[in-house]
Amino acid sequence: MTAPGQLKRLFALDRHTDISGVSGAGVVAYGLETTTGLVVMRWLGDKPSTVVWESLEHAMAVHGHNGATDILTLDGPFPADLLPTLRAAFARILDVASIVGHLGQEIDEFLTAPGRVTA
Repeated sequence: MTAPGQLKRLFALDRHTDISGVSGAGVVAYGLETTTGLVVMRWLGDKPSTVVWESLEHAMAVHGHNGATDILTLDGPFPADLLPTLRAAFARILDVASIVGHLGQEIDEFLTAPGRVTA
């Protein structure tokens, strides 16, 4: 398994035009980028999700909507009323990363155990 690297930056995706009609305009996701390029993002809204991308370029190729979304580097200080939203988003990102990290060895054991392949 490739090491995730160190934290490079925290960012927000700011959508100034909602082309799809799903996410709305404004900040639609928060994320982190590592020194290896790995990106983990937490989508906001009615149906939040946490996703992992190999790179920010890959994520923007799908979600950038041809320039309708900007990447804003987060470097604080942050307004007190925004801190709960930021903490919740990044806590969920860390929860997902922890789950994936713990499952890595279990998945490897499952894949290499005899008699596990079924049709």
